[in-house]
Amino acid sequence: MRADTDLVMQLRLKAAFQDLVAAAANDRGLESPLRDFVTAAKTWQQQHGYECAWHWPELDETMKKLKSPAVDAVLDEQGEGKTPYDRVEDQLRKTETFTTRLISAMEQSARP
Repeated sequence: MRADTDLVMQLRLKAAFQDLVAAAANDRGLESPLRDFVTAAKTWQQQHGYECAWHWPELDETMKKLKSPAVDAVLDEQGEGKTPYDRVEDQLRKTETFTTRLISAMEQSARP
């Protein structure tokens, strides 16, 4: 049943995230928890197709502890352009693809 599958994916994603948060908070190795989180996040995202803004409590703080240039670039981006309209338009475009770009950056950082 689809609802059961979705629930299992969501619970795996949340558990993998909590493991990553705990590892970051306790200065443990992040490689394995990050790989598990990326795997769960990709599975969930591919099922649902969600791409827009993705903000969870502790997400940015935990991602910053990775010290990954690719992840930091996604987290720190601002709208760019010559006019206020251009900057807002660019920021909205970036927001609409935030989740897939963050997952991709995390995946790059998780490679051995």
